[in-house]
Amino acid sequence: REDRPADPKAPAFAWEVRHAGQGRVEKEARIAAALAEAGLDAFLLANPESPCWLLNLRGGDLPTTPILQCAALVGRESHIPGGPTPTLSSPCSSQGESRPQ
Repeated sequence: REDRPADPKAPAFAWEVRHAGQGRVEKEARIAAALAEAGLDAFLLANPESPCWLLNLRGGDLPTTPILQCAALVGRESHIPGGPTPTLSSPCSSQGESRPQ
């Protein structure tokens, strides 16, 4: 729509495990266990900070906060990120870490 702001164009980047403290696979396993314990199939992470934490991603979508405008549906088996497709500033591994180039 014309009256809507454009999607952010700032690149996303991997937040290294040494800063995050834990890789995304470990985080996903913890969430899957918590979902199973609660008897839930999935959980919506609607606050943009949550999927950024889970996936170890950061970005420049907001001028004062290094996050992406996004959401994610997290299930016991997988997650589905939502929001505009980010432009990655560096290749990411399945752990959300930058790969050596």
